[in-house]
Amino acid sequence: MILLKRIVFFCCLFFAVATLFSQTANPQQYKYVFTVAKDGTGDYYNIQDAIDAMRVYPLAPITLYIKNGVYNEKIELPANNTDVTFIGENVDSTIITWNDYSGKGKHTTFTSYTAKISGNRFRAENITFANSAGPVGQALALYVDADRAFFKNCKFLGNQDTIFASGENAKQFF
Repeated sequence: MILLKRIVFFCCLFFAVATLFSQTANPQQYKYVFTVAKDGTGDYYNIQDAIDAMRVYPLAPITLYIKNGVYNEKIELPANNTDVTFIGENVDSTIITWNDYSGKGKHTTFTSYTAKISGNRFRAENITFANSAGPVGQALALYVDADRAFFKNCKFLGNQDTIFASGENAKQFF
């Protein structure tokens, strides 16, 4: 009986170690470059679909190329999606937009965002973040609470409270 218990223990230990190493010692088994395109030439049509396909707590930086187009969607990059970069083709032609606003249904200022970025060390280049709700009150184009978030050559369009930058001790660079 003791021998059987030892055999079972070592088998379980072997499978646990093998699983651990197969997930962390082999980063090349995961995808780290994604492309989103409205015309169907990318991996995904929607930005949120690409975000959902990303490995959480990645073993290497992830790059999401966003081709020119107007992406009518509300997106959220959660805190466990770190080291992600969004690169648009052109700041005037790569547009992420949505139209929620405080008071629309149960939305508050803090849930009215078009894009919510919570993953630390996020970077964005050549993208317009817009909230198209119009003159109806608070309507965020960007809610960012990620630490060391960096926005290069990006536009932020909205009517009132366009950007909400938060996060205790978080630094964001525009």
